[in-house]
Amino acid sequence: MLLTSLIGALLATSIAISSFVPSDETLKIAFDRGQRFYVIEDYEQAIEKFLVVEQSEDSRFVDETRVLIQVGDLSFPVKVAATFQLANSHRSLAVDQLKKAGQERREARADSLRRSAGENFKRAAHYYREASQSTDLLEIRVLSQYQLVKTNFQSSNYEGVIEEAGVLIDSFPESDYVDEALYELGWAHFSLGQFSEAIAAFERLDQLGTAADYRIDRAQFQVGKSYFEQQKYAEARSAMGRLVDKYDFTDLSEADRVKLEASKLSGVVKETAVELVAKAQLLIGDSYTAEGDVEGASAAYRRVITDYSQERDLVEEAYVKIGEAYFAQQDLDGGIQVYRRSIDEVSSPGFRARMQARIARSYYEARRFSEATTEYENYITAYGDLAREGGVSIDRARFLAAQSLFEMAEAARLKGEDAEPAFRRAQDAYETVITETPTTSLMGESLFGAGLAAQRRGGNDDLQQALALFGRVTTEFAQRQDLVSRALLQSGRSLYLQKEYGSSVSTYEEFVRRFPESRDVPRALFELAVVHRDAEHSDLAVAAFDRIPPEADIWRKAGLAGGDYLLRLGDLERAETYLERARLAHGQQELPAALTYILGRVYFEQGRLDESVEAFSTTIEISDAETPGAITQGALLGRGTANYSRKDLESAVVDLERLLALSPAANLKDQAHRLLGQCYMQMGRREEAIEDYREIIAASQSPRERAEFTLLLAELHYSLGKYEETIETCQSLLTAEFEDSAGERGYLLKERAYFVIGDVYTRTDRPQEARDTFARALRQFPRGALRADLLFGRAVATFSLGQNEEVIGLLESFVEEFNANSNLENAHYFLAYANLQETNFSEAADWFGRLAARWPDSEVAAEALFQRGENLFNLGRFDDAAVAYTSVLADYSASEFVDNSSYNLGWCHFEGERPEAAILQFQELLRDYPESPLAASVQFTLGDHYFNNKDYEQAETAYGSVIERYPESELVPEAEALMTELAEIKAYLRYEEAMALFDAEDYARAAVALEDVVQGFEKTETRAGALANLGMSYENLRQWKDASRVYGVLVSDYEGVSESAAAVVFAQEHLNWIVTNRL
Repeated sequence: MLLTSLIGALLATSIAISSFVPSDETLKIAFDRGQRFYVIEDYEQAIEKFLVVEQSEDSRFVDETRVLIQVGDLSFPVKVAATFQLANSHRSLAVDQLKKAGQERREARADSLRRSAGENFKRAAHYYREASQSTDLLEIRVLSQYQLVKTNFQSSNYEGVIEEAGVLIDSFPESDYVDEALYELGWAHFSLGQFSEAIAAFERLDQLGTAADYRIDRAQFQVGKSYFEQQKYAEARSAMGRLVDKYDFTDLSEADRVKLEASKLSGVVKETAVELVAKAQLLIGDSYTAEGDVEGASAAYRRVITDYSQERDLVEEAYVKIGEAYFAQQDLDGGIQVYRRSIDEVSSPGFRARMQARIARSYYEARRFSEATTEYENYITAYGDLAREGGVSIDRARFLAAQSLFEMAEAARLKGEDAEPAFRRAQDAYETVITETPTTSLMGESLFGAGLAAQRRGGNDDLQQALALFGRVTTEFAQRQDLVSRALLQSGRSLYLQKEYGSSVSTYEEFVRRFPESRDVPRALFELAVVHRDAEHSDLAVAAFDRIPPEADIWRKAGLAGGDYLLRLGDLERAETYLERARLAHGQQELPAALTYILGRVYFEQGRLDESVEAFSTTIEISDAETPGAITQGALLGRGTANYSRKDLESAVVDLERLLALSPAANLKDQAHRLLGQCYMQMGRREEAIEDYREIIAASQSPRERAEFTLLLAELHYSLGKYEETIETCQSLLTAEFEDSAGERGYLLKERAYFVIGDVYTRTDRPQEARDTFARALRQFPRGALRADLLFGRAVATFSLGQNEEVIGLLESFVEEFNANSNLENAHYFLAYANLQETNFSEAADWFGRLAARWPDSEVAAEALFQRGENLFNLGRFDDAAVAYTSVLADYSASEFVDNSSYNLGWCHFEGERPEAAILQFQELLRDYPESPLAASVQFTLGDHYFNNKDYEQAETAYGSVIERYPESELVPEAEALMTELAEIKAYLRYEEAMALFDAEDYARAAVALEDVVQGFEKTETRAGALANLGMSYENLRQWKDASRVYGVLVSDYEGVSESAAAVVFAQEHLNWIVTNRL
């Protein structure tokens, strides 16, 4: 073909010069250099040289149209050739860059190469178009258009392929490249999933009949493949059948086979005709598999095995596909049998090794781990020296066998079987990987698996071994974040199982800190909460629960555990929140009985009795549907209790009698009998209830049963307030002989009897007997189930006796031992007051502070904060006390301790030498709590403050308010006395001012000032002196009548007053003189 010659001429740089001028040589040299660079695949240098030619312009020195390429009978300008070669260079460079991108490990570099390839493909397309448009030569135009199609295909621009192929076919219908365009067009449609269009293009190529045989065959194969992708399996078989029927390779000679292989190796075709036909036969089998026709599929695949046995890879694939056809129909054993038969039928050791590996893997993926273990061991034994050909290395086969053993052990554990030996075998298998193949890439996974197997065995030595193995993972494989995170999580669990709670907490926190994006973080937080819970760190446990994201699926479990825990702590609102999260996590699925059961208990504690009954009813319905048992019994008791509380006694009796008929656990049985007795009493059948118990006791042949009902009878007396009968009945139980064991009840009957007696003594104000009873029980049952109740009861009774030091010792032990007990808050309360009564102010402040911090919603929280302030004040820690008082004002503004806190806060400011703040605080108290019992004292204190600071006007106002507003206050007499004193002080101060004028001999002004004192302070001692000096002022002014008047008032008002006797004598003498000598 002429075009083939043309391309060859360009690559060989066969350039002929038909006309020559010196400057034309430059173009020739540049083109020639470009060609040389192109040949050695230095495309960037080639592009540079070809651009010199392509960008040249006609001038009087250069006329590139005269530099021609001569190929056969054709000549064309060198510039056209350069443009065409520019396109080829850019396309080849783009293909080269894509290849390098696929090999590049650095993703950023790979992205850069792919972007550059995209740009070069665009430039190639540009130059192909330019080459086509720059000449009238049909051959160049057709070739350029075809290369455009090819360039678009190589750049995966399939829409561009479709467009450009259409242009070629329409514009050059007689061209030899139409068949190539149709072939690329079919592939472009196929790549875009446009299978009908692909079929049309490939069938048109077949009808054209000008393409090479391998093109026709491949197009036929793609027609079948297109039908297959459209799930048109019959049409696919028909198309593939035409290709299969076209060839008969029965008599294919070895020479012909070699020729076919040579054609493939030379790159003329990608696969031989035999390979393509065998693949078509495989696709026929695939179509049967897709339809679920195992027999049809097997027959089709068998043809590959029998008719194309020389194609070993395809024969192996056929065996695999026969097995997979059985697998698709859930017939694992049938598929495995195919693989076993293939081992017998094919002599190739590598083939047999791969099939054995497939057998083992198939069992493993089907979770038939016992068979998987056996088959991996067979693989190791039979094909250990062929592991490379088998596709599974020996270390991986050993690892998968260990994994299979672990899964078998785990299944046994979940069934409640003794799995310890199985986990030991699994650990041994992992350790074989570690010791036999120390360079294995599975070392980290094997260490982890061995650690997990050791952890599952659960003994102390096993857990230590697990921790050591997990530790190796975190240190030796620190770069493997996936392994490190799993090892940390399992280390936390192992430490928890060892009850090393502190270390477990640290490990979980490290996991959360290092792997915040891990999907296991919610689970880790849940497990962290459980660790804190079991360590009796309730605040930390709740904080960990709160850290779990609300949308996390783990709330299915965490909601139950957290809700139950908070219910026990009495935090009902938060318990309900947790349970609601559990409900949301279950979505539309039916809720578990445990969830509705705990919800029922929460509703009951909240007083939402109707909702409680509904929740318990749902629990009974669900649990009956599942497996009636403990939850059903608990829900019956719960519903019976709720019905009792809402006065639906008949329903309560039905539930309790149904519960008792189920032979419940001892603790439930006791509660049911107690409550049933209460129901009988509420229904007016009190004596009947007591008599029923007595009859049961008398009729019972079992000493233990008699003891159980004796205790129930005592508690029935207790509930009726018949305390002496209660004590008497309990005493009879204490002297009875029977086998006393805790059992399901959880406590001993005699231990309970002691507690009931002690509680009766406490209720009837007999603290000494109560203390002695609780102490006796603690001696007899030092580690009994009711130790917490007995210890607390003894402490309370001892508190009533005023023996505070003993109380402190008892309750400190209680707090240390029972950090989650329901009486823990009360223990803090009594501990604080016991220390206060012993004047241990620091310890008292500490316990009051702990109480308020841990139970901020408690009804005694405000009191605790106030008392903390009081004790800190007593210690002289006024700033700390102020913090406590301020907390009362800010957080408990409706409590009875607000005015006291406000008052004491003012005194904290005084003691802290902040008088302005103190005054403001007192003024706020009077404004906000004018009726407070402390108001008079606050007002009086304000008066004292002003008095001491010589602000007599404000002091007078303050004292006056005490007298006026609080006339019943015991401070009124003192306020009145101080008002008198204030009047005296004020009179004296005014008198002093007047006397200063007198001493300055300004008698007129002195007289005026003294008149004011006389008139303004009539009941003061200063008035007598003021009258005497007022008379002297008038004498000096020679106002004898005024002087005579003033002296007369002094004599008449103060005659007989001993304190003013001298002043009276003075006035009388001066009065006599004036009357005698001046009037």
